[in-house]
Amino acid sequence: MSMVLAAALASSVENVPIFQRVAITDDVSVVAFGIIEDSRCSDVRFCFRDDELRVAAVLAYRGREYEVVLDWNRPLRVGDGLLYLTSAGTPANPNGAIRLEKYRLSLAYEPFDMVRSAGD
Repeated sequence: MSMVLAAALASSVENVPIFQRVAITDDVSVVAFGIIEDSRCSDVRFCFRDDELRVAAVLAYRGREYEVVLDWNRPLRVGDGLLYLTSAGTPANPNGAIRLEKYRLSLAYEPFDMVRSAGD
């Protein structure tokens, strides 16, 4: 199943600033606190690498907190499901760094029972 389809079936939040805690489900909440890597290409004609976006975050699952790295295009297993970082909310910058306050993340959580039923 594609990441886009998986995210469409999941609980999701959009437009989340860095440093703001957001509840995605009753059991899952996230607060991003930094950008580890943002090497997304601003112009695909000159891009010779895979886009990477890695976000440092504190994940709370059923009351327990964990420090995690959220990778764009790579889901993270959280309890009985998958957590996706689906968007940075700002385009890549051809001139380098993007200020943290410009990021507006989109996240989605998909329980495994949705994954199994969608694959049937």
